This record gives sequence, C-alpha cells and structure tokens, in this order.
Amino acid sequence: MASVCHRKRIHGLDAIAVLRMLKNVVGRRELGIVNAIHNQEGHVVSIWLEFFCWAGGLFFCASFRFWVFAMTAYKQNKRKGERFQKGISHRIRNYPFQAIDLTLSLEMRHIFFWCGLLVLFSCKPEKQYHDARTELEAATGKLKEIVRFQEEMNASFRNPESSPLPDRYRKNFTGLDFYAPDTSYQVLANFTRTPEAIPFLMPSTTDEKSREVVYGIASFELHGKPHQLEIYHSLDLMDDEGYEDYLFLPFTDETNGLDTYGGGRYIDLTIPDGATILIDFNKAYNPYCVYNKKYSCPLVPRQNNLRTKVEAGVKAFDP
Repeated sequence: MASVCHRKRIHGLDAIAVLRMLKNVVGRRELGIVNAIHNQEGHVVSIWLEFFCWAGGLFFCASFRFWVFAMTAYKQNKRKGERFQKGISHRIRNYPFQAIDLTLSLEMRHIFFWCGLLVLFSCKPEKQYHDARTELEAATGKLKEIVRFQEEMNASFRNPESSPLPDRYRKNFTGLDFYAPDTSYQVLANFTRTPEAIPFLMPSTTDEKSREVVYGIASFELHGKPHQLEIYHSLDLMDDEGYEDYLFLPFTDETNGLDTYGGGRYIDLTIPDGATILIDFNKAYNPYCVYNKKYSCPLVPRQNNLRTKVEAGVKAFDP
C-alpha cells in the first residue's frame, strides 16, 4: 500500500498543494472582510468570483487525476487481457483498482471538505460585511458624540460669559481632564416612572435648597452587576424655556475622591418617550462649585451611590 500513501506528482498537479492553496484562499477571505470593514467598501463580487474560480480549478484537478488513474488502470489491465467493464467505482480484487479506489476516496474527502469550507465562508458575505460595517459606523458615531460633548464643554469653559472658572484659572485654561471615551459606559436603562412621588427639598453645598421630585427610577447593568438610580425633575426649572423636559441625574461612585470629585458628578437627561432611557456616563460632569465656590450645587442623595467605578466623563479639577 505504499503506492497509495506516497504523494506523487502527475503531470505537474499536486493534490496537497491544491489544498494548501485553498487554505490560503480561506485566509484571504477572512482578511478581506476585515479590510473591507476598515476601508468601508465591499468586494462581494470579487469574493464570489474568487470562490468560483478556485472551485472550478479544484473540480478540473479532480477530474484530471480521475482520468489519469482510469487510463493507468485500463492500460495495466489491458496488458493482462482483462476488460475495463464495470467502471472505476466498482471494487474488484485487483491491486491497481484497490489503490485507485482508496486514493480517490481520500482525495475526494479532502476536496469535498475544503469545498464545504469555501461555501461556508462565502455564504452571505454581503450580509456579514454590512452587519459589521453598521456596527462599526454606530460605534464611530457614538465616539464622535462623546468627543463633541468634551469639545463643547471645553469651549464653554473658555468663554468668559459661560465659564464657571474664575479669571485666574480661565486665563491659562487648556481643557478639562476627561476619561478616554468608552462606549461601554453608554447604558440603555429600564425607566420606571414614579407619578406618585412626593416633591422634596434637595440640600446643596450652601444654605439654598432646590425643589425636586423623583420622576423615575433607572435600572441597568454595569460591569456585570445590576444598579438603580433615581432621576429627578426640578420643579424650579420646569417652567423655564428649554427645561420642560429636563431631567437631573446626580450620582456617586467608587472613583470619587480618587480620580473624580469627592462629592459626585451630574448627568443631564431629557424625558424619554418610552420605557427606556439612555444614560451616557461619558457625559458626567462636575458640579460648578468644584471650580468656583460662589456656586450652590445640589448634594447627591445617598441612594444614588453606585458600588462600582465609573471611569468615564470628567475627572477631578486640578487648576
């Protein structure tokens, strides 16, 4: 059986080399998807053309080898005076035919295996590409929104009419210190409205108090753990133009006193239409009293403490 296991070339064709070429095709197929995603342009037609070219070449190689084996067996049996009647697939007790049958069986298994892989990797490439491109574009859009928020905050702090910074800090102000944008801190929370909530006075860093009401409770997961935060509606601002749908989310977390202000941070939200609300912790900002003691800032309620690190948004201010 050495002749069966021995790999030999017939008219310049090598089945193992063909299989290796097919492996490279599959590798280039995967790489092509990645490149198409990064370049934001698809090559679906070329991928299918490549598949059919290699599949056709593989079929030609298999047919040629089948023909060579058949002719070789026919000549050997003709010399012995035997007739080639029952076809190459019929097993007879003859060494050349047994070798041919076993060799073709092994090679055809490899051929069908790699053809199956090619079909698998080529199935619905357009959908794979468009799904990946959609995810990439969505992620890019979210990152751009976070960067835009940071740029707008810096511009506001540079503007003497809107900046909370005293003149001595604003003159040398170059920008706030932010965490790097991280879309994992954009959470879609379940939002349960609390229409029966009773208004209360929220204390501040001064003697002033603001009239607030718990508008709803946001429930979400962060870092694999469930969390809840109360979201407030200011009764003092609800009649002001532009603040009709304004919601206020103060919170504390385990970065306070380390990377962020010890008293917690705020996030501005708007009343959602449905039963969910998007909370983007990348937009967490410091109370203005951090920058200037003349401001009165609401204190974060004790129940709005997150027992995790929120490494997103504005960091502590270091003038």
